[in-house]
This record gives sequence, structure tokens and C-alpha cells, in this order.
Amino acid sequence: YVNVSDTQEYEQIDAYERIAWNESFLGGRLKVQTALTAQQHNERETQQVYPQARFDVDDERAPWPGDDEDYSSEKALDIGDLASNSFSSETQVSYELFKRNILLAGVQYHTINQTDTYFYENWDGDGITGSRVDLPFNTAVTRQIIGGYLNDDWTIVGDLPGLYRVRVLAGLRYDYYDDDLAKKELFGRGPYFDAFAPRAGLVYEAFRGVYLKYLYGRAFRPP
Repeated sequence: YVNVSDTQEYEQIDAYERIAWNESFLGGRLKVQTALTAQQHNERETQQVYPQARFDVDDERAPWPGDDEDYSSEKALDIGDLASNSFSSETQVSYELFKRNILLAGVQYHTINQTDTYFYENWDGDGITGSRVDLPFNTAVTRQIIGGYLNDDWTIVGDLPGLYRVRVLAGLRYDYYDDDLAKKELFGRGPYFDAFAPRAGLVYEAFRGVYLKYLYGRAFRPP
């Protein structure tokens, strides 16, 4: 069990920065926007297992309490530490091919780095130790994502007498993933994989403010 009335601490620090730029050309028919985003995350948790650490003397169920127990004068602690950072850049271009038809295209690069991932205890089956006892909890990993997308938004009928708006949307997104684990001697490198995400939609405004929609889409996002 965990003794919640004594030492139990949690700290989290987050930093976020985004720089964006956008501009219009050709009388507003061509629009370009780009953005750079960086994020840093750190968290640390310290949790006391017992007010005084208890260990099974005969080591049959160590370090959990047994019939015969020895009590330590020091605290038995579980400590977790995690740091991660990410960086992304995206450029998006939209162009009005003709009236009420907007073509949108974009590319994106995103890298995520999970570092300093560990969970350890300051005790083992023999009692309190002076060194960190690592547990098989997690590992450092880097994921890089390169993606591109294309989308067309076409209002076929708009603002004509006796007719309401009919709108067609169609798009496709492609992402390529590359994972690189830090402990390559244990896990190796990879995997590499990619994903397609198509989408389509038909929107009909049957009455002013009343819409009928037929939508199709498929999306993918890895854990």
C-alpha cells in the first residue's frame, strides 16, 4: 500500500512557444501561412511506500511485509522522472481555383523526443540502498513524422434564386513515421510505418440553416 499521509510530491513544468506568419497574394486568392512550434515538458513524482520501510527478514516475500519483519529508520521511496520535448513546422497554402472552389495543400514535420524516462526505488529485498535501483519501466524514444495533405472545398451551387447551397469536400492526408529507441541494444531501431487518411463530404442546405450531410473519413494516430 502507499502511505498518503507522509511524503508524496508531484511537480510538472511545461513551456510552449509558437511563431506564425501568414500573407495573402493575388488579391486574396492565394494565401500562405507557416508556423514553428516548440514544447518542453518535465515531471517528477516522489512517493513514500512506508513511514518506515518494512522488509521480510527471511526474504520469502521481500520487500513486502511477511511474518517476521525488520523496520528501517529511513524512508522507502518510489521516484519517477520524465522529460520530453517536441518541435514542429507546418506550411499551408490555399488557392481559389475559381469562384467558390478552394484548393488547400500543406506539409508538416514533427519530432517528439521522450528523454530522462525512469522509475526507480531506493530499496530492494535487503533494505534501503545507497544507490538507485532501476525498474523496467520505460525508455527514451524519438519519433519523427513527415506529413502532407491536400483538400478541395467546392461550393457547387451558391446564392442562386430558388436554390440553396450544395458543397462538396474531398481530401487526402499521408504521414510517414520513424521511431528510434535509445536502447538500441535491447530494442533495435524502428519501426517505420505510414498511413493514409482520406476524407470526403457532401453538404446540402435543404432549408436556410438546415443541413443534410453525408460524410466519409478515415484517420490514424499511433500511440
